[in-house]
Amino acid sequence: MDNQRIFLWLALLFILWLNVDTWMKDYAEPAAAADATQGGAPGPSPAANGLAGELPAVQQGEVPAAAATPEAPAPGHAAPA
Repeated sequence: MDNQRIFLWLALLFILWLNVDTWMKDYAEPAAAADATQGGAPGPSPAANGLAGELPAVQQGEVPAAAATPEAPAPGHAAPA
């Protein structure tokens, strides 16, 4: 066996594959939860939880008025006091 490096690479790839496979099984979404979200009445959106649920809703076509901001002075001119 002149070149054992190929067997080490194959062993590393096999261990990585086992690691990814186990991770996918541990952190996969349960099938019951996936079926519940696909059919039936729609539930609250994930954005409705937390801080996003506290934000006010903006009606379609409604544009909030922009706050008056002072103009920046032109380069080379002093800012008014």
